[in-house]
Amino acid sequence: MITSSSLNRKFSELADQARSVGELFRTEGRSLLGRAALRVEAANKPVLKLTDAATRLSGLSHRTVEQLLAHQAESFGQLTAATARRLASAAKSRDLRHFYTDQVATLPASGKRIRANALQAVGIVADAGREARQILLPNRPVKVARGKSRPARKSAAGKRAARRSNRSA
Repeated sequence: MITSSSLNRKFSELADQARSVGELFRTEGRSLLGRAALRVEAANKPVLKLTDAATRLSGLSHRTVEQLLAHQAESFGQLTAATARRLASAAKSRDLRHFYTDQVATLPASGKRIRANALQAVGIVADAGREARQILLPNRPVKVARGKSRPARKSAAGKRAARRSNRSA
């Protein structure tokens, strides 16, 4: 039979258990909240670094586009001036032979101009790439491999001969 004292004891035990579970939730909850606060605070520095890198990359992108557009305008100016000279030369030609000779004579200069313009454009993009790498990977040194020669490639016949000698060895 259940007496009031046994009921009181059971309720008292249940109340004690509820208090200890409540205390456990309170201490563990505080601990979890404290760790969460530290994590949120720790995320601040990487977010600031990411924002700074994004801002710098955006600026780099704008500067690079400006440089490329200025280069294209300069290249276009050179092209139109060269075209005007070729047309004027064509207008002064006495016959088809002189026309052809005069036009062929301009080809080396045209090739040099095209190559120089292309190299300058590639240089602008390469410089932007190096700068972007420094922004994204600031602790890595930049290797500049200009003027570095590569080993000569083997011809197809040389590759076959090397494979044959490796098989027989």
